[in-house]
Amino acid sequence: MLYRSTIHHNKSPPKAIPYNNIFQNFKKIIMKKISLFFLCIAIYNYGSSQITKGNWMIGGNGSFSSVKTNSTVAANYKQTSIQISPIIGYFVIDKLAMGLKPGYTYTKTLTGSSNYSLNAYSMGPFVRYYFLEAEKRVNILTEASYQYTISKVTDNPSSSNNGFSFLAGPVIYFNSSVGLEFTIGYSTTRFAGESTSSNTILLGIGLQVHL
Repeated sequence: MLYRSTIHHNKSPPKAIPYNNIFQNFKKIIMKKISLFFLCIAIYNYGSSQITKGNWMIGGNGSFSSVKTNSTVAANYKQTSIQISPIIGYFVIDKLAMGLKPGYTYTKTLTGSSNYSLNAYSMGPFVRYYFLEAEKRVNILTEASYQYTISKVTDNPSSSNNGFSFLAGPVIYFNSSVGLEFTIGYSTTRFAGESTSSNTILLGIGLQVHL
């Protein structure tokens, strides 16, 4: 008996290795890695540059003060004041900003049985410095400013005065560019044509945006 071995040949050629697909996938992975790398650099630089040279600062703060005096030999005295101060500045060097600070103040005063109100508009330069490094989430600031103010008291002509203020306090950043400030300060004001001056303790809360 004869046995015949049969060998089956697959006439279809073997499938080619998809080098193009491998290359394309490899290219996509590399591009994703490069993009992620530069994104991380951008986020790092943006997150740590809110108080560095070349950035702008836009925002403002508000303050409230109240003084009350009770006396047995003179009329009782009470004064309440609200102040709003927008601010725009530019960082000339790291952590040091300079700019302009307009403002509006409303003051109501009660003296005995009489009362009057004051509306004041001001404008002046400021200098601000941050003590800690830019990447800190909590920083400490100090600021000095000059204000020229035109004010109008009830039933009286307008007047002007010169004022200097100093403040300091912490700022807490919600993200890389928005911060909430809590400040305490002192201001002194001298009225034009008069020898009297006014001194005030200020408590303020402000919101700043760094661009």
